[in-house]
Amino acid sequence: EMCIRDRLSSIGIWLRKSGYLKQAKLTLICALKHNQIEGNKVKLLTSIAIVSRHLNQNEYAINTYNIAKSIAENENISSSLATIENNLGVLALENDEVTKAEQHFRSALAKHQKNSNRSGNITSGINLLQAFLIQNKQLDYQRLSPSITRLTKACLLYTSPSPRDRQK
Repeated sequence: EMCIRDRLSSIGIWLRKSGYLKQAKLTLICALKHNQIEGNKVKLLTSIAIVSRHLNQNEYAINTYNIAKSIAENENISSSLATIENNLGVLALENDEVTKAEQHFRSALAKHQKNSNRSGNITSGINLLQAFLIQNKQLDYQRLSPSITRLTKACLLYTSPSPRDRQK
């Protein structure tokens, strides 16, 4: 049985994906008020930060991510920490803080690698490669690029349909 927090969270995510950003934020904040579990609080705060970024409320998003990060560190929720670091990197990049973005992407990549999160490795790795390109850090780019390329190709092979399925 779903509790009110789970229902509100699901509705909030649906509203965000459907483009109803203000309504999504209000719904997620309401879900947060009904929350009792720290791990869920991190997820809800992350969702609120994502919506805030889409609403161009970047300062609010950064503050919200930092609250979520603090809770995730205290609760040792490493998968959430990796996602938060990557998202903070994206915000830093959008604010032309490339050095700061690189630090966040490096941290995200290390955490995703520690968690064996392939899609997280790819996402934060591509973001880090972008930061290297912007800063003209060709050596760093050349060192990281082959491993991210291998991961991406392996992921594409793993998720693409078999030859028999493609013939249908």
